[in-house]
Amino acid sequence: MARNLIILCLLALTANAVTAQNSSSAIRGALIENRTAISEASVFLQSLDDEACAKVFAASAQDRESAKKLKSCVHDVSTASPDTTGRFEFTNVRAGWYVVHFLWNIGTKPSSSMHMFNQGQWAVMYGGQKDSTGRYDTMAQDAPFYFSATEDAIRNFEITAAQEPKPLRGRLSLASKDWGVVLDLPGFTVRVVETNPDGSRYMAAENKTTRVVVSLTLVETKSAVHVRSCREALEEKTKNNKLKIRDVRFSRSGDVDFLRYMVPEFSGQPFNQGSLFACESYDDTYIHLHVSKVNYTTADESSFADVFNSLKVEKIERPSQKPTSAPD
Repeated sequence: MARNLIILCLLALTANAVTAQNSSSAIRGALIENRTAISEASVFLQSLDDEACAKVFAASAQDRESAKKLKSCVHDVSTASPDTTGRFEFTNVRAGWYVVHFLWNIGTKPSSSMHMFNQGQWAVMYGGQKDSTGRYDTMAQDAPFYFSATEDAIRNFEITAAQEPKPLRGRLSLASKDWGVVLDLPGFTVRVVETNPDGSRYMAAENKTTRVVVSLTLVETKSAVHVRSCREALEEKTKNNKLKIRDVRFSRSGDVDFLRYMVPEFSGQPFNQGSLFACESYDDTYIHLHVSKVNYTTADESSFADVFNSLKVEKIERPSQKPTSAPD
């Protein structure tokens, strides 16, 4: 849902009343921050053409076709201001699919790692600066919902001071080694941890907010049929004929080899994926790190650097494997 926030935040909404005959029900709710009513805010109501539109709106991924559909199936309905108790309502609304979002100035400013986060059914985006009207710095986006026009739809929002998530520490190790590789991955979710048929270990994680994807692979060189250098392994990655790779750059810093490139399109569609590969040899093992993002911009460079700079090798205390005595 976070992918809709920037688009919606700058919309100049035009009132387009949608009336319902003989209906006393309403879409209403209360806005609360740290047990205090949010009374200074602009609340917006938008209608969605149908359930299919609502599903596209709520989807976590969005391509060009989805963006085109949303532009045609989402409509501005009305705007409201909360009262001194933080309550708002939209009356005379006909049955159908709707979504609510509002703008306000968040009380406790989140850190840069919390510019986008979820609060219950709402997605929150802190801009770090005022919006185009010069009034608000934060937006909260509700999930799509169906309003029956026969009973009230309650869309409450309540937030405490944004809690910094506990940083995820992703660790990967080989059974034959007394050490493991650790990455600090705040905001990430580990998707895969597995052992490949060749004995190598693989881990993948994704940050749903920034859309940065990280993968880490450990390959023991003693068991490899053909041992290649890190540079050779990275050069092999540029020979993928399925990808139209651009802006290929190799570099080396200390014991680490780097590869960077861009993939502007994939299957004829704009892709603009930026990739950073790092490879290091340690204790007869190759450590391969890959950080990537679709729709990459230079603003993502710090996120890439944070992942690489967090990489550490730590000792692992494994339980001793003592043989048990046979029974008499």
